[in-house]
Amino acid sequence: MNVTFEHDFQTMRESFFENAQEAFAILDKDLNFIDINKSFTESLKTGRDKLIGKNIIEFNSSIKNTERFRLYQKVLQTGESIILDDIRLHPNLGSYTIRVSCFKVGEGIGLAILNITDLRDAIDDLETFIYKCSHDMRTPVSNIYGLIQLALEDTKDPHTVEFLNMIKHQTDRLDHIIHQLANTSRLMHDNKIIYLVDLKTVVSDVIDSFSKIPDFEAIKFTVTSSSKEKFFSDKSLLICILENIIDNAIKYRNHDIQSLIDINMSDEKSGVRITIKDNGIGIDDDIQKNVFKMFYRGTNKSSGSGLGLYTVKHFIKKLKGEISLTSEKNTGTTFSFYIPNVNTDK
Repeated sequence: MNVTFEHDFQTMRESFFENAQEAFAILDKDLNFIDINKSFTESLKTGRDKLIGKNIIEFNSSIKNTERFRLYQKVLQTGESIILDDIRLHPNLGSYTIRVSCFKVGEGIGLAILNITDLRDAIDDLETFIYKCSHDMRTPVSNIYGLIQLALEDTKDPHTVEFLNMIKHQTDRLDHIIHQLANTSRLMHDNKIIYLVDLKTVVSDVIDSFSKIPDFEAIKFTVTSSSKEKFFSDKSLLICILENIIDNAIKYRNHDIQSLIDINMSDEKSGVRITIKDNGIGIDDDIQKNVFKMFYRGTNKSSGSGLGLYTVKHFIKKLKGEISLTSEKNTGTTFSFYIPNVNTDK
């Protein structure tokens, strides 16, 4: 019975390996090809016999000086899996983008490669569209502001003034959304710039940036840090992450009680864990899974754009970190995120 089961399992494994759309390859500890599937040979337009037993450098001499090759070696040394996107050049197809998953297999590594050119192109087109729209809309919005101001100066009728102020308020919201779109698009396209970051100062400056909002003095902030390592990261992205999470904590505070926002920073593995906890109105269980989606707003009472937490998740991913949330209705919400330390001196 066990022999039959093992035979059936081996047959299923081979069938999966050969028929998967992803290109699979297994390499030994010296990065020689041990096994490849049909999709792998088809994607490279080569035969199986030309790869098995060959070293990856022998097959592709230019890979030796690439970041991808260094990451393969890192997986061999640490056993930690990685995923990276890479652009390749093809003599007939031009450039195309692949997503490579690299993971430890025995003493060697496994590669799973997927062509994501169409997906990457669609994302680039969407980001370009957002970038262009956010910039093209600034001028008409500015013109609307000017017309509202002229109308307010030209009328004394209280009802007309009330309606014009209502229009101005909605225009303010539109301008805020456009600003967020433009800022998010810019930071998405910019390359990361790594600085030595003073976390306490950054958090303090972000909190001070909210000091002009109504009832700011009614919010009690507590900031604690046990972080002792020098921390290197992209300061601009980190500030944007903190601003959006703290803005949410302020926006959805419980006005019937003393508002508390607790921020804690601590060293974790080779990075920093930042936890932001509030005692606000909380997030319903059934909508928590959606809060990081673009333009999603959990309530019609929200004055936000639906971009804040989407931006947070995207920037944390760009910094190769991770984020989680826990929340209870009418009790509060806690966001906890980890950012790796990009200290090249270590």
